[in-house]
Amino acid sequence: MRERRLALLRAEAEVARRQLEVAKIEALKHVDAEKDDSTSSIQECAKEQAEERQARAKKVEYAGLEMVTKCDYCKEKGLRCFLDEATGQCASCITMDAECSIFVSEEEWEKVEQKKRRKRLEIAHLKARLAQSNVELLEAEIQEQSYAHHDLVVAKELDRVKEQAERSSASGTDPPVEPPLCRPLADLG
Repeated sequence: MRERRLALLRAEAEVARRQLEVAKIEALKHVDAEKDDSTSSIQECAKEQAEERQARAKKVEYAGLEMVTKCDYCKEKGLRCFLDEATGQCASCITMDAECSIFVSEEEWEKVEQKKRRKRLEIAHLKARLAQSNVELLEAEIQEQSYAHHDLVVAKELDRVKEQAERSSASGTDPPVEPPLCRPLADLG
């Protein structure tokens, strides 16, 4: 009796296991069906968006604003480039849902502005250095003129003293001692 009962329990367990497997398979089928529904609705949405883009692109082409300067995509693919003034995109980029390069991007404009600001600042620094160098040059020129004036006064005094000495030796008398014509200049250097 025990063996029979054990065999019956084993049979019931086997039936339960098989029912569980069937339930799992049914659940997987249901999940796959939901995935298929979800995937198909995503695909349908993407298809609708692509159709809308193509319709917009056709309108842009029909408007006939063909650009001589093409965006990168049209250049690369050898396509005609029709511009949509409202969006700033060409028909091909609208169709492909790509970023159109017919106009320079905001990032590129900002890079140029930053570069200009840096260069203006650099020029301002250079101008300040140039102005400082000009001041230093003028100071050196003033000092040079002062030295030249000093040396000229000394040279004139030397000439006068020599001339007096020559006259005195010619007359045979000692030269009179006279005070110098100029006072020594303060050292400017």
